[in-house]
Amino acid sequence: MIANTFIIGAMKSATTGLCDILSQHPDAFVSCPKEPDFFSRDEVYAKGIDWYASLFRAAGSSQVIGEGSTSYTQHLQFPKSASRLAQHVPQARLIYMARCPFARIQSHWAHEVLKGRTQLELDAFVRRHAEAID
Repeated sequence: MIANTFIIGAMKSATTGLCDILSQHPDAFVSCPKEPDFFSRDEVYAKGIDWYASLFRAAGSSQVIGEGSTSYTQHLQFPKSASRLAQHVPQARLIYMARCPFARIQSHWAHEVLKGRTQLELDAFVRRHAEAID
């Protein structure tokens, strides 16, 4: 058994919040980690579908079995995500989280600053990192 529901969208668009709320429902299960990035990252996909299925062993009889990898919507960085997901889960339910783009970009930048991954000002960060807009 693997996920049948995917909470996707840009980073900093409340995917974690929705996964947390969904996981509280008695008929729902959300993987831990919330973002396994199985269909997007080649090194994770190489672990195989059995490894991915192991993340959902505790799902029991849950009707909604989900995860929330935001990387699935980053087509420029991970162009194989959609085709891999369609191959393994053709009846997937996708919940796409959206947010005001300017607030989301600013939050993304602030997250990168907080994590110490950039010291750039917001305008320079956006110019250098296309994924912040994509």
